[in-house]
Amino acid sequence: MRFGGIALLGSAVAIRATAGPAAAANPIVVVLSQATSTTPTNACVAASTTDSVTGQPVAADIELVLSPAMRDSPPVLLKTDFAGKGISCFDSPLGTTAIRTGVSFQSAGIVIHTPTGDVVGAGTGNAISVNYGLTVLPPQEITLASSATPASLVVGQSGSLAFKLQNTGSQPAGLVTLSVVLSGAAANVTSATSDEGSCSGTTTVACSIGTIQGGAQSNVTIAVSPPATGTVSVNASASWRIGTTTYSTTGSLSMEVAAAPVRSDLAIHLSRPKARMYAGRAVTVTGVVSNAGPGDAAGATVTIKIPARARLTALHGTGVVCVLVRRTCRIAAIRSSKSSAFSLVFVPSKSGVLNLTAAVIAAAKTDPSTANNTARLALVVKPAPHARRGG
Repeated sequence: MRFGGIALLGSAVAIRATAGPAAAANPIVVVLSQATSTTPTNACVAASTTDSVTGQPVAADIELVLSPAMRDSPPVLLKTDFAGKGISCFDSPLGTTAIRTGVSFQSAGIVIHTPTGDVVGAGTGNAISVNYGLTVLPPQEITLASSATPASLVVGQSGSLAFKLQNTGSQPAGLVTLSVVLSGAAANVTSATSDEGSCSGTTTVACSIGTIQGGAQSNVTIAVSPPATGTVSVNASASWRIGTTTYSTTGSLSMEVAAAPVRSDLAIHLSRPKARMYAGRAVTVTGVVSNAGPGDAAGATVTIKIPARARLTALHGTGVVCVLVRRTCRIAAIRSSKSSAFSLVFVPSKSGVLNLTAAVIAAAKTDPSTANNTARLALVVKPAPHARRGG
């Protein structure tokens, strides 16, 4: 078997040293040290071999016998050249899906190969620890993003919580789960769905998503309808497994719930003048704004529209503030089941049909029905009568 281009045999670390063309007659001194790794998934060992008597470098075949901690890996073959130097790298015996940092492995012995055969323990050598810093997978593979739509609600209004789990790595993440806990103002969960797996629960929603492939995502949507005012606190946690390691991440958000606005059904009515209307003579029209409730109305505004061939000369009412040039009247408040009256005076310049319109709108825009918020009058204006001649 070969790892990283290195032949790996057995379960302990040995060193075989084959002396050059002429085998060294003296014991060989082998000095081991850890070298710089060539990839994040391997460890490298450097060796030097010298004649124990002359101190001269000797080329050798060295077999590192791995310690029991690496019993599943074969020996690592390391060759030194005629300068007595050599480096060999070997991959993690745990496989590329393992996520380990700072794991230490130690060589258990040295075997030197000579032209006449293997000599176990020939010469002297040192045992070293080889540290793996595996970074095959980042410490967090899945990101959790959450949002609330809308960010604030009124009591009884429906909203939704959205959660996106994104696998940012290349490895599949298995046994993915999402737990969402809602607290604070009671949030009535009306439904919880996932495009992968299934969800269940009310104040605590548990989703079993399954596997998210590398680069893929899964979405969870929770529909809520808070029955009370306050703040809905949402805490979410996701967990998943890659290989034999379980990871988790968390996220949180909040949703504000306000009281539902009080409804006030406003209506406006214009009264038709009883007397005949003539061009050039002032005409008075009265109007009434009523509130059918159930709540009081504050800040209602009446707007008058009149044709250009009629000149508005007066606009007023009791408890009403009117601005003639703007043709508007503001009513400070109208209690439920009450009304407020106003009147307007205009002078038509020509005969014919004159269309008068008045509309009312509440400042808070809480009118449940706007169909009765506009009143119209079609007024017939007669020509001005001729003055009588004296006899």
